[in-house]
Amino acid sequence: MKIEEHGLVVVVHNMSDKNISELFDIIKIDHSAFSMKQSCSYTKMAYSFKDKESVNLGISKNANNMNYLRITLHGSFFDNSPHFNLDVLLSFIRRFKHTFKQLDIAYFDTSRVLNIKNILYWCRNSEYYCVGDLVKLSPPKIVKEGYRFERIQLASAKSKMAYGTIYRRGNKVIRIEIKFKSHEKITYLLDVYKKKNTSKYHNRCLRSLVSCINFITSASKKSRCLSKYKMQKEWKEFIASNVKRVNWSKLKTKRIATLKISNKEKFDKSTNRLANSLVNTASRLTNIATLEDILNAISHKSGFSVAIDSSANQQASNI
Repeated sequence: MKIEEHGLVVVVHNMSDKNISELFDIIKIDHSAFSMKQSCSYTKMAYSFKDKESVNLGISKNANNMNYLRITLHGSFFDNSPHFNLDVLLSFIRRFKHTFKQLDIAYFDTSRVLNIKNILYWCRNSEYYCVGDLVKLSPPKIVKEGYRFERIQLASAKSKMAYGTIYRRGNKVIRIEIKFKSHEKITYLLDVYKKKNTSKYHNRCLRSLVSCINFITSASKKSRCLSKYKMQKEWKEFIASNVKRVNWSKLKTKRIATLKISNKEKFDKSTNRLANSLVNTASRLTNIATLEDILNAISHKSGFSVAIDSSANQQASNI
């Protein structure tokens, strides 16, 4: 199997014009090569490989003259940019507040172990052979052009979480493309991305794939027990690893817990900094006013009540 990134959409906040200039160096395309359209405070920049849009940058300026940037990298960009380093782009994006909007991952059956006739059979009888988030609410949709097989659609393109497509390219290689649209799921994948060592990243990509769609035996599905599900033989050979689906609920709970700890640390640091600033200001002013007058003045001008407690009295005696 071969796994490739085939699209990325991310929104980045509070970037300066200088930061955007850095981005052109990262994606290895000169600023002057982009077409540009401007409307009020919005600028659209686009670049195409072989007459097909490959990069789209949407730039909006806020009241502070900082930029809100939407970066869209299409599949043709990844296909035609051998010197592009996703590691460098991700490091750049993490410097700012950002939200991932979409990540397209393509899984290629380069070993040719999958049989399209079997996949079509499993999808037509999905209630017996298919499990996963993309077949939970609706069965796979087989799309044809006349009598010719075109693709299998997994979930709706309007989904806010993910959707997918199974099809064959001209060389008859079966390709499964999953478009992840959840910031949390995309972060889960890209957090471990390393161009020089993709093992962890590929493992998470495979786990995410079997969470979206998994072809299992009808006998094991009758058990209705996740731990007893057995993959179809050729599907297991395609995955080439006995990976387990991602428990997104558990992962979300863990992230929320981590976020709470992070927010508490941020709260403690900010309030400590504010308290130290107040003590230092009071210390400088005590030669011209009493501590009570200083705090009363701060209360009046800030709109917040600042009172002297026992610890403040102790601090006052130290001043």
